[in-house]
Amino acid sequence: HPSLIEAMGVAWQGRWLQFCTNQFLPLVFSAAILLGLAVPSAGQALSRLQVSGVRVVPAAAVCYIFLLQGLTLKTSDVARALQAVQPLAFGLVTILLITPVLGAAAVQLAPAFERQELRAGFIVLCCVP
Repeated sequence: HPSLIEAMGVAWQGRWLQFCTNQFLPLVFSAAILLGLAVPSAGQALSRLQVSGVRVVPAAAVCYIFLLQGLTLKTSDVARALQAVQPLAFGLVTILLITPVLGAAAVQLAPAFERQELRAGFIVLCCVP
């Protein structure tokens, strides 16, 4: 029956749209990583765009992630997140204790890194919460 098939298509499209809306940031990050791996020259070209010495694309991405996504948070969601004591404690211990220890280990494993820039980037990533 055509109307049943059409209704199933509309329901599927609605679920897919809801999923994409809810998971927008991880989907876009995944797509950007895949695009960067497939066509590295495109990412390098975008990274070179500058206005007054500021790289436009990375600055816009950071503004979007922290400012615009932060504005979409609901007060009730923040309150509920702060009441989740175990996940909050796990996050704090991981960020403030485990990652700096990994950074210190990276300093000791200096020969394992082929490039100094990679080593420095990993250390900064691990030591800066």
